[in-house]
Amino acid sequence: MRTAISLAVALVCVAHAETATAQTPATPPVTPAATAQSTRPDAEFQRLLVPLTVNGTAREPVVALIKGEDIWMQLADLESVGLLPGRISVGLTRMLRGAPYVRLADASALLTHRFDIADLTLTLDLKADAMRINSIGFSDAQSPSKTASNYVPSAYVNYALAGADQGRPSLSLEATGSLRGHTLQGFFTRDTEGRSYRGAVSLSINDEPTKRQLILGDSLWTGTGLLGSVPIGGVTLQSFFGFEPGFISTPTLDLRGYAATPSTVDVLVNGTLVGQRQIPAGPFELGSILAQAGQNNVSALVRDAFGRETTISGNSLYGSPVLLSPGLSTYSVSAGRLRQDRASQGPAYAEPVVMAQASLGLANSLTAGAGAQASRDLQAVSGQLATTGDWGELATQLARSHSAAGDGVALSMSYRLSTPVWGLGAAFARRQRNFAELSSPTLLADRVLQSGELSIGRRLFAVDMGLR
Repeated sequence: MRTAISLAVALVCVAHAETATAQTPATPPVTPAATAQSTRPDAEFQRLLVPLTVNGTAREPVVALIKGEDIWMQLADLESVGLLPGRISVGLTRMLRGAPYVRLADASALLTHRFDIADLTLTLDLKADAMRINSIGFSDAQSPSKTASNYVPSAYVNYALAGADQGRPSLSLEATGSLRGHTLQGFFTRDTEGRSYRGAVSLSINDEPTKRQLILGDSLWTGTGLLGSVPIGGVTLQSFFGFEPGFISTPTLDLRGYAATPSTVDVLVNGTLVGQRQIPAGPFELGSILAQAGQNNVSALVRDAFGRETTISGNSLYGSPVLLSPGLSTYSVSAGRLRQDRASQGPAYAEPVVMAQASLGLANSLTAGAGAQASRDLQAVSGQLATTGDWGELATQLARSHSAAGDGVALSMSYRLSTPVWGLGAAFARRQRNFAELSSPTLLADRVLQSGELSIGRRLFAVDMGLR
């Protein structure tokens, strides 16, 4: 009896449950799209493309996310308009629309912002210690890069015809052709006696991107001072800056300052205006200001948006054409035969030689170099240093040679001080009698073994006066 009652109660409960289920409306299935829409973290943000002004300078419009009174900007956009990278911690960023964004109110230690709801414009003022330095170059713009298709083939001939009282007139010709940036040049002469002979002939293969030049044929190894220049016929590989006439190889001047508003800056070297630039607000660095030979005093006159002027003075720098910018190097390597140019005859070629030289800018005020020459009977090496300071310019070179006549040493030193009103120069050279090099391989009896020079000059009433 008790078992029958329990079974009846169970059947009633099941029937009640089925009735309740039938009366309850079915819940629609939750699709993945609906779930993503309801849980997307940036669904409550409004996306706007707003004009942007940073420290008084108009910038390109940026995408901002708006939520209530909060303005969010992409971290990459903040850094692109001048904020120093790394100044905003990762904890202040939030991934929105696949990129890190920053709520501008959370970056109040680095910037202030204003959002005009009427004009939908955003204004930022970055603080000085949070801004990236604006680097502005004052050197002339570099020549645009050229490719072989930029060059137009060209050729020309120069000639000189001279009459004579007796015999035939003499004729001199110079022919030059250029194709795809490479140059072929040659000289030809016919004298009054009807004899014809050629002069130097060379093919220059130029590589502008690397500022490198390969010369096949006749060329001149420029030398290092104590090792004089040597004409050869053969192959020369050298650095060549002539591709860009505005290229600056010597150290330049730099100035740093801060502009509270977008400003105009005039740069003066020794009181002469050398350039003018527009600069945005914030810290700035004026670089590549070309120094003149001698002492240089550089200053900048910063004129802000309200016409207020501020003068910035820099340290003086002694400019010298013998110096190279830090990290810049020059070189020349030649191999071939010594060329002997003879009057009224074509060139003759003597013994094989190899020569090389290189210079490297170690610092703004220090350049070092070395050179070497070698033939069957003579070898010579040299080293040189050039340095400058407020005290002037000092250059020294030491060379050593080995030949059949024995070993020899040579030393040269020069000093120069130049100011806007006066100058001083001194030079000294000493060669041992056994010292020899390829430009003067023979030991002549009347050879100058020691020389010295001293000069003093002063500019007075716009007249240069000197004593040598």
